Amino acid sequence: MAGIALVRKAPGRRPEVESVERAVRGLGLTTVRITPPATLDGGDVLQTGPTVYAGRSGRTNDAGIAQLSALLPERDVVTVDISEFEKLEGCVTCLSVLIPAPR
Repeated sequence: MAGIALVRKAPGRRPEVESVERAVRGLGLTTVRITPPATLDGGDVLQTGPTVYAGRSGRTNDAGIAQLSALLPERDVVTVDISEFEKLEGCVTCLSVLIPAPR
């Protein structure tokens, strides 16, 4: 996604942030932090081609999706309400089992 890595300080995982930032910078990526009150969980974000789907959930709020959209002006960021599910990745996994890909 545009050569950047989004970083957020998740509760209980704060000690990991600095080491992860160093690692991704070592790969030549620029790190950008999602800032409060925004929340954005990586499991709620899915990119396919030029479109990025962001699931609004208990872990990702509208402010987080707005920051994601601002960071990716060249992408079409689509908000998906997944409040009934834990993460967007789980919804997609579930759909892939229920609706097999064409052969």
